[in-house]
Amino acid sequence: MLPPSAASATAAAAAPPLGARAGAGVGSGAAPAAVIASTAPGRCVAAWLVAVLVAAALLAAATMAVSLARGETLKEALRSTSLLQAHRLRLPGGMDSWGPMWSGLARWESARAESRAAGEPSAGVGDVPTSPYDAALVLDRCKFQYPPSSWLLLELLPRPAGLPLACTAEGPPGNNIPSIHSAAWSAKPWLALASSLACLVLVGIGVWLVAKRPAGGVPGGVPGGAPGVGLTAPTARRSGTARLVLAAAAAGLAFYPIVKGHTLGQLQVFLNVALALALVMLPRRPGASGALVGLACLVKPQYALFLPWGLWRRHWAFVGGAGAVALAGHALALARYGLDVHVQYLQLLQELARVGEAFWANQSLNGVLNRWWQTADAATWAPAAFPPYDARVRWGTLLGSVALLGAALWLPRHAQLRDAGSWPPAASQLDFAAMGAALTMASPIAWEHHYGGFWPMFTLLLAVFAAAPRWPARSATMLAVAFVLMAHAVLRPEWIFAAPAQPWLGLAGSHLWFGALVLFALLLHWRARLLAASAPAPGLEAPR
Repeated sequence: MLPPSAASATAAAAAPPLGARAGAGVGSGAAPAAVIASTAPGRCVAAWLVAVLVAAALLAAATMAVSLARGETLKEALRSTSLLQAHRLRLPGGMDSWGPMWSGLARWESARAESRAAGEPSAGVGDVPTSPYDAALVLDRCKFQYPPSSWLLLELLPRPAGLPLACTAEGPPGNNIPSIHSAAWSAKPWLALASSLACLVLVGIGVWLVAKRPAGGVPGGVPGGAPGVGLTAPTARRSGTARLVLAAAAAGLAFYPIVKGHTLGQLQVFLNVALALALVMLPRRPGASGALVGLACLVKPQYALFLPWGLWRRHWAFVGGAGAVALAGHALALARYGLDVHVQYLQLLQELARVGEAFWANQSLNGVLNRWWQTADAATWAPAAFPPYDARVRWGTLLGSVALLGAALWLPRHAQLRDAGSWPPAASQLDFAAMGAALTMASPIAWEHHYGGFWPMFTLLLAVFAAAPRWPARSATMLAVAFVLMAHAVLRPEWIFAAPAQPWLGLAGSHLWFGALVLFALLLHWRARLLAASAPAPGLEAPR
């Protein structure tokens, strides 16, 4: 916190410091100005939300027009665009995560039983001669890619009826998991309901971030906030809040990656909620925020890179929470399933990093490069195939991943000298969001539903914009472009990747990743602005 003398010296560059009550020391005559200052940003946010919804509707209409022009029926045309997919939240969804997880666990148990029956000396718990990951690499139509710690969740749930629980290369075309289906699993209806509710909770978190703006503009405040924000009369605040909430909820439901996760039956839906809650809780409850990230690490090990991020930022409580949960979970999995299967999982990750996926739904740099070099058919999902190894794809992916993670971790010197606990809360949240975005974008395989957690990042930035002394029209326009690129999808990949494929045209099929790249740049830019605005004046010692 800057003393009054330092704050006055930097008043031209920043508004009242973060954490101070907006309007402290302001006379009663400033109240009307406060109302105007706080309602105008709300109108800008609502207008932004309406604008992106209109843009998405126009894109959907254009997509449907192309579909109809190609001779498809109206029903087929409606299915060619993602804008109206939110209705699928009422449907049970698939088994995209649960089926391969059950298959992998069944294989491990079968191999252990065979080892014990043979009386092998190494037939203890977890010591198995074969691995579920071996089958994934020999293309068994399952592609099980979760760590062994993910099985801990399954062992708490009732088992699906029927055997064998295994994917097979001889399965019918288009059916990746022929022996496991939702009708055979009593827990599936309840998990489907939980998945639908999780999607709605994720939308609600994003709405809350932008609609509930205490003093300073966002939860915890933003430096440079417009004077008087938070002093509005109750009627003035309520007048625009309902419209803003409705517009934000509509935009969230139109965000296709959220709905896609539920449609597939993906565990990622719950991870997105956990990370969104971690984002919200970071400033005031860093230990609980870290614990949620630790839980996510048990399913997606790449989230473990939040630990060096937290250490670099001196988020000690966050690191303690994340480390305790992640270490306890993986230690339990190691004791339960043994070392061999964990080593084989690392080998699987190494192989996946070499090749990745060319299918258009892989919205990562690896997917972009695979499609650019046309290593495999991008329009058709191959349940029993990976693209061939290409050194250009591998090393391009590696260099790009290092660049993304480096940009998220890097801080200006004035911020490095300060504990993250002294940062403006909004800057800490933007920093967390940037790291989460980089972890997703840098992964060799990042499916559409992995980007569902980006929705709260959009509304967090909107809240930051609303708290700025002046509405940042340029940044808001870039954010709108990013939203439209990420929220909408043309569900006819054959239109883009028709043979012979054109590399430049194929880039259009990677629009979600490019939209995420724009969002990532905005997160970095506004993180830097907030940190600079809250930096101590020259000659003053940085807070510790």
